[in-house]
Amino acid sequence: MTVKKTTRKKIAKHWEQLLFSEVNSCCPVCLKFLCYETETHQMRGLYEIAHIYPFSPRPDEEILLRGLERLSDDVDSNDNLILLCRDCHKKFDNPRTIAGYIKMVDLKKKIIKNNSVNYDMYKSQITYQMSIIIDRIKNIDDDDIEQPLNLSAKALNEKIFIKGDKSINNTLRRQIQNNVTYYYQIIESCLRESNFRELDSAEEIAIKIRLYYLTLKRDGMNQSECFKYITEWLYKMTDSNCRTTSEIIVSYFIQHCEIFE
Repeated sequence: MTVKKTTRKKIAKHWEQLLFSEVNSCCPVCLKFLCYETETHQMRGLYEIAHIYPFSPRPDEEILLRGLERLSDDVDSNDNLILLCRDCHKKFDNPRTIAGYIKMVDLKKKIIKNNSVNYDMYKSQITYQMSIIIDRIKNIDDDDIEQPLNLSAKALNEKIFIKGDKSINNTLRRQIQNNVTYYYQIIESCLRESNFRELDSAEEIAIKIRLYYLTLKRDGMNQSECFKYITEWLYKMTDSNCRTTSEIIVSYFIQHCEIFE
């Protein structure tokens, strides 16, 4: 049951810092930077903490928002708070509108989803062998690429477009296909090398990739989001400094059936 509060709670500093990090230091509406450095090299905030569902709604606001989705019954919950620049906060509150409220709920839901992904990302460790594969791919010359794989585009299209959820567009589909065509055999060769076989690392890597994909799928991610977040996971966990290389690895595991079905 929703409890209507009458005393505004002071937001603890660590929660304020979390809210600041959630929006990557920028207003999520207008992208204005939310702090500045003074002449004395002090950082000053240009933001305000907004309640998505109002802290103490007026009777007309209660009627306006009745039946709409709420992210928490507790108005002071982190799920109901978002950092905005002062201008966007003022526009959001005055006048309050259904469209503005729905937009803010959607923004916060994306933030909550991203927080969940980041939590799962750092629970899922990838072995150092993957870093070796990524380094090798980054340093490959054109002469090192063997005969491109004779990939059946129909098979890949079926996996993405027929069995998939239609979230991957043609540009990304072609990118995945090209990655597989030119790099599949190179990655296979890396996984067959003796130092990987001795540690059963090829199987271990495949299992970890598969488990992380299933975690994202359980959290309601579509195929396009899975591709994005698995790429980001490899990029961050292997210090590859190259997202393109991580995308190549993800494409390999799509073809190898650890990602998607």
